[in-house]
Amino acid sequence: MRTMNNYYETLNLSESASTDDIKRAYRKMAMDAHPDRGGDPEKFKNISVAYETLSDPHKRQEYDMQRNNPFGHNPGFQQNGHHQHFNFSFGPGGINIDEIFSQFHGGARRQQKNRDVQIAISVDFKSTLNAQTKVINLQTPHGTETHQINIPRGIENGGTIRFAGQGDNSNPNLPRGDLFVIIQYEHNPHFQLNPNYSLTTKTNVSMFDALLGTTKRIRTVSDSEIDLTIPPGTAPGTVFKIKGHGLYIPGTATRADLMVHVDVTVPQINNPVILAKLREIADEIK
Repeated sequence: MRTMNNYYETLNLSESASTDDIKRAYRKMAMDAHPDRGGDPEKFKNISVAYETLSDPHKRQEYDMQRNNPFGHNPGFQQNGHHQHFNFSFGPGGINIDEIFSQFHGGARRQQKNRDVQIAISVDFKSTLNAQTKVINLQTPHGTETHQINIPRGIENGGTIRFAGQGDNSNPNLPRGDLFVIIQYEHNPHFQLNPNYSLTTKTNVSMFDALLGTTKRIRTVSDSEIDLTIPPGTAPGTVFKIKGHGLYIPGTATRADLMVHVDVTVPQINNPVILAKLREIADEIK
């Protein structure tokens, strides 16, 4: 099972929390964790990501489905040509962290620039093996802007890219805020992401292949295929390591490993002659 961030725990909420509950929790926690108040930037980022997911009914429904069925299908975002396009909007109607912070100080904090904007976009495992470009459309109070987001190879899950001066432009008398893009890995039904950026996949062998040994062809995250030797006497649940076929370890030029978990299928045998022969073999092995 894939370990997912529990956004409900991040906001100290139950899974039955209403939209108002989520908004109230976010206001309080974002104010406490705001970096301008000496809060933890990483905690502030996690709170914001949790709010962005749970406050949107569609994202929340998809998130809940993935938590309850982590190996289920995730449609993700549509891709067009070589770039993926994402649409975001900001302006009146959303929660403004600077406004919350100002309210905490009784309005005493003077706004120095337009607010920063934080968005999250998804990338699949395979795409992180190379540098990539995403195209996003930002709906601002002054129209739609298109931005190209260059994502380096091996970007970490949850990593943030800052684009200075590309955030909110609501107030023309103030400098623009910054744009923060949070990178989130998409769920993959065939590979489980581990904390060290290795991947785990599964393969099935018959009881006889587990006993006698065999070779299994394993598809990697880059869509290449590798022959894996299953030695005689392999027990169910055995995990084999294919070195260097996981994801890049962030900040390095090294790829983690691919772990292959072996499941063993036991056949349903009803033929009495075959069963008798198997019993004879079993007696000889003992």
